[in-house]
Amino acid sequence: MSGEDWTSALAAGLQATHARLNSPATSWILWHGCIPCTILGSLWLLSALRRYQELRRHLRSGTPITAVIQDLPKTWPSVAIVTPIRGCREHSSLNLDSILSQEYGGLRHSACSQTHSRNEFDKVFGGVQLIMNIPPSLHMQAEGEYECIFVTDSEEDPAVPLLHSLIAAQKKATGRAARILFSGQAQKTSQKIHNLLAGIEAGMGTSDYTLCLDDDVQLPPRLLTWLVRDLASEPGAFMATGYPFDIPPARPSLLSYAVLSYHLPLVIGFSLSRKTSFVWGGCMLFRSPALRSDSAGLLEAWRDGGYSDDLITASLCNERGLGVICPPYAVFPQRMPTRCGGAGAWWNYLRRQLVVLDTYASPANRRTNAALAAAHCYWSWALVAPAALLAARAACCGALGVQRLATGTALPIAAPVLPTLAALALAVSWAYAGLGLGAMTARTLSLCEALNPRLAPGGLFPVFSWGHVAAGVLLNNAAVPVCMALTFCTSHVTWAGIRYRRKGGRVVAVEHPAPAPAGGPTRRGGGHGCRPTGRGGREGKRREARGAAQQDDCDAR
Repeated sequence: MSGEDWTSALAAGLQATHARLNSPATSWILWHGCIPCTILGSLWLLSALRRYQELRRHLRSGTPITAVIQDLPKTWPSVAIVTPIRGCREHSSLNLDSILSQEYGGLRHSACSQTHSRNEFDKVFGGVQLIMNIPPSLHMQAEGEYECIFVTDSEEDPAVPLLHSLIAAQKKATGRAARILFSGQAQKTSQKIHNLLAGIEAGMGTSDYTLCLDDDVQLPPRLLTWLVRDLASEPGAFMATGYPFDIPPARPSLLSYAVLSYHLPLVIGFSLSRKTSFVWGGCMLFRSPALRSDSAGLLEAWRDGGYSDDLITASLCNERGLGVICPPYAVFPQRMPTRCGGAGAWWNYLRRQLVVLDTYASPANRRTNAALAAAHCYWSWALVAPAALLAARAACCGALGVQRLATGTALPIAAPVLPTLAALALAVSWAYAGLGLGAMTARTLSLCEALNPRLAPGGLFPVFSWGHVAAGVLLNNAAVPVCMALTFCTSHVTWAGIRYRRKGGRVVAVEHPAPAPAGGPTRRGGGHGCRPTGRGGREGKRREARGAAQQDDCDAR
């Protein structure tokens, strides 16, 4: 075939492809793609507005701190903070310290200043900006009592040395003690639920409230005070919750943004209203008497083959009409690992997120999860397919234009009105969604920084690359239906090195990794501030621990 024949065939193929990409079916897909983008953009903008309103409330000035302290109760209810632990990750030290150093109840004497300079001592306290002109008689306002209980399966966990160090430092600074509880290995539930149950049983006996926390977010110093205050003011609420906001590392990969993009739509459910139907297992505040009696059946549902603590809790609350509150300040920066462990770790992370929709504690829960799984698959490809067609249409038009310039011939490039309008509408809807996401991100990060004096102003912003965010959204949503189908067709999933087998919506068997031989490398996450334990093979331990830590960083999220 001569060169002219190749050119003619290429031109004919491009024109045929262009015609197909301007068909009514393609136009319908492009128009349909505007729906999820417009909905997401609008909900993200509403979420941004909600966070902005909370930010303004926290930055409001002119309220004397004396009046606020005098309005606080003289005694605060006791709280047991239960944190399940498995291994160490890159930011474990920072996150665990934010749990141990909660400022609960009245202001600490060490945090109060004798100076009366408004410029130097404007602080955020209890939701309003306050002037730190505190009479000495109010410096010793009673603090609330809380106990931190960190639960891991054994003393061999690499987090144990770090916990001992942090607890000792905190006790020396404030006199507040904490304890580490060893729960043993789970047999019929996820290891996290097994650890939670052990910690709750150990702490709820003498406490008024029980707060269950994950170790992968950094908390503001006054979070415990605010959550207890708000749940106490809502007698009809069963629990309070919050949600993380992912912060990518300084040099993120595309897979890091794919992981980040999974949470972006979920933030909406925790942002629009103080009362919500959603629960995040990384922050759950309960009244201890309700857990002791287990009148709602929550602990029993967890024990009965439970895999996902938050999905079981949310389902139970919805079925029984139990109120859940999510105050707008309850959003926490969750720093992502520098490395996400490659495509295998990302794929396993996605499987772990989706497998919860194939676990259930009741027939109603099963129907709800099945509907969510179907909707998740449909809307994922409803977002990706139009974007792929739009990119293909643009590439085809560009190729035809190049062909026209190269040959110097006037090739008929038809541009029907309806497909062109659909393509423009889709591009505008993507831009609108990006505007909403950008606004929500900016307001959320500003709120996190305003609530936490330990965060440098503006320190969370520079790391976002919006082109990578868009690519991560497309990659993740393209993979969701395939991953969902494969996950539902298998009966096992691996989480932090532990293999879980499920049947009938429940965990029925747990396969733990074999213990490392004496002097050999550990298989759990380590490094990043966690000292290797044992003797011998120190460098091998460090290399193995770093690799496991990267895997666990994605898996533990």
